[in-house]
Amino acid sequence: YLAVLMILIFGNVKISSSGSSVRISTTGGLEIASMITIFVVGLNSFKENFKFLSANGMSRKTQLCSTIASLGILSAVFALIDTINSIIFTHVMVYRPILVQTYGPRYGYALNVYPFRSPVLTAQILAEDFLWLLCTCFFISMVGLWITTLFYRMNRGMKIAVGIAVPVLLLNGLPYLDELYFGGAFLKALASAASAALGLSCGFNPYIAMVSMLVFSGIFA
Repeated sequence: YLAVLMILIFGNVKISSSGSSVRISTTGGLEIASMITIFVVGLNSFKENFKFLSANGMSRKTQLCSTIASLGILSAVFALIDTINSIIFTHVMVYRPILVQTYGPRYGYALNVYPFRSPVLTAQILAEDFLWLLCTCFFISMVGLWITTLFYRMNRGMKIAVGIAVPVLLLNGLPYLDELYFGGAFLKALASAASAALGLSCGFNPYIAMVSMLVFSGIFA
């Protein structure tokens, strides 16, 4: 969070030729830093803990439940801090929380209409921002935990193969095969499903996204 604060300070202020500070840009979506962080935490929440606790007689079920609970608590902490940051940032600069950027029409806010104005963060927006961030961070942490448990079961060669093959397949192979055999219909259907799961095609409803992310968090858990 100190790094985020420094980015805000140095990214939005410069010294003009007259020596006065001038705001030069708008900022938003810094909550992504928390999402990246908790993904990394999820990636590092299994191997060492599992070995240590197993050696001390802790059951796997207890370890799993405790890890999930810990990541849930951490997700709530991150969501609360980011929500408070949004309140502060919108009062001192032009700042747009990622929830408002994503579900702007729900709150009567459009980026192309008010490009240089911070949104008014009502109690509804703040509550929904906290809940949406909580579910998002928890889902991302579960993905990280799932990945690291898979890698724990693989040997070194399999880890390298999967680490290289999966990104290449998703970024290059899948679009090529989809265009070749389905005329691009598969990726379009996938994009439509993702849009529906995120509530973007259902009146920009963040609660649909929250439910979707909690369901998928359970699957990954």
